[in-house]
Amino acid sequence: MFENRMRVLGAGILAVGAFAIGAPGVAAAQSQSQTRAVRDELRLAPGTADVVIAAPSGCTARKFTNGRGEATCTSGNGQFRVTITCKRSTGSIYTAQGPWKTPGPNARSVRWCGASSDTVTYAGVQKTNG
Repeated sequence: MFENRMRVLGAGILAVGAFAIGAPGVAAAQSQSQTRAVRDELRLAPGTADVVIAAPSGCTARKFTNGRGEATCTSGNGQFRVTITCKRSTGSIYTAQGPWKTPGPNARSVRWCGASSDTVTYAGVQKTNG
């Protein structure tokens, strides 16, 4: 009986050790079971390609003194747009958004404040996973 326990314990240690050092097949099997779990969670049909959902990345937002704000995102999936806060000469503040764009090397979302005398006090990037 003690010998059987040692065999079971030894096998468990061996399996943990094999996973820790990356024995062939062990990590892949765990990865496949995790992939199946994700597929089940997302209700993807068996045999379909894995879907990677990633928000846009490599993003920057800039504000300009002429009442314009812009955002760019160079990679990722989904869409992005610029969100700006504008201040009128009367002191009132409002928010405006630019058009949604798909990330890419030349992707740019631009928005101007409503009047030429308004100034941009903030520019940010709003993202969606698509």
